[in-house]
Amino acid sequence: MNIIFGIALTFSLIYFVSLLVYIYGLEFPFQPKNVNRPFVSVVIAAKNEEKQLPGLLASLSKQDYPADCYEIIIVDNESEDESLAILKEAERKNPNLKILSTHGIVSDFTFKKAAMNLGIENARGEIILTTDADCELHSGWISSMARCFDKEVGLTAGYCGFRYNHRIFHRLQALDYLMLMTAECATLNLNLIWGCAGNSLAFRKSLFREVGGYKDIRERIGGDDSLFMQIVNRKSSARIVFDSNPLSIVQTQPVDTISGFIRQRARWAADANYMFHLNIPFFIVIVSTFIANLAPIGYFIGWLAGIVGVAPLGILIVLKLVGEVTVAWRGTRLFRQTELRRVFVPWFLLQPFYVVLMGILSFWGNRMDWNRKRSPLDLMKQDENQSN
Repeated sequence: MNIIFGIALTFSLIYFVSLLVYIYGLEFPFQPKNVNRPFVSVVIAAKNEEKQLPGLLASLSKQDYPADCYEIIIVDNESEDESLAILKEAERKNPNLKILSTHGIVSDFTFKKAAMNLGIENARGEIILTTDADCELHSGWISSMARCFDKEVGLTAGYCGFRYNHRIFHRLQALDYLMLMTAECATLNLNLIWGCAGNSLAFRKSLFREVGGYKDIRERIGGDDSLFMQIVNRKSSARIVFDSNPLSIVQTQPVDTISGFIRQRARWAADANYMFHLNIPFFIVIVSTFIANLAPIGYFIGWLAGIVGVAPLGILIVLKLVGEVTVAWRGTRLFRQTELRRVFVPWFLLQPFYVVLMGILSFWGNRMDWNRKRSPLDLMKQDENQSN
């Protein structure tokens, strides 16, 4: 039992140190220096987003960047709803908007990356900005992200938060995502290339071609964000930064159902597994995060069964609590969402079960459809039926 606790404590301490790194990294925000206005191409992939496209298009039309300095390319990835019709109508009204489709296009890539690659190859700008079709953008998003590209910077990540209302489920998702964004911001401030989100990302087109684009991750269902950033870091000397300017904020919609939440997070977690091939130190942190959440569950069950004492359980919980509450307080202050502190306690209590579940389901995440019709649980049942 002492050996098991030693292993659990070791990984919990690694996780605790990573939380301290996040706290420390927030003290060194990136300061943009570029005062020029480069021509920018905003590239977005859309699939079955008819309900979300009006909000996206409205926010794109309100950008304060000079109209002659940017273009918008939205690539419909064979939608089965009215997405393409909505986009074609918007194209007629907006001279900056160009609509493409992957229908009938033979591509070396699958899922979203096929659409993204088509859009990037047709882009006129050297600076490529990407977001998702279910997002809404602050009016200063293009301006703020473009300012980050001095001579050294090759890739910039930005902040994305969840829109939320009174529903506690939405607020829990918002806090959880804010914690991820806080970690992303802090690590990039320290030049630790760990993770990013594709719903607010920018990079040089020349750099995209230099590293082979998505070629190394063509079989992954995702990877156009964190995995691509890892490839950029491995194959180039370009600087990677985080834009924490409030004007660069992007908002996305939380999911409404538990099943939708599981599908979304399992897809994200699938990329984490692949980090073993790209960034061993970050992969160790990922494994430590999993064990630091699994261990308290195991020791709590052991304590209820009278197998272990309360002291080991208390040590593991205190390490998590001290680190996570500090990161949450600093992150909510930085990104001006202090009201999310009200759901920290339920988030803290639920997080161990959520992290462990997503860690398990991540092994099926890369086999899901981009249009989100199949969940990891569906794939597990399929595998079981095939084995029988």
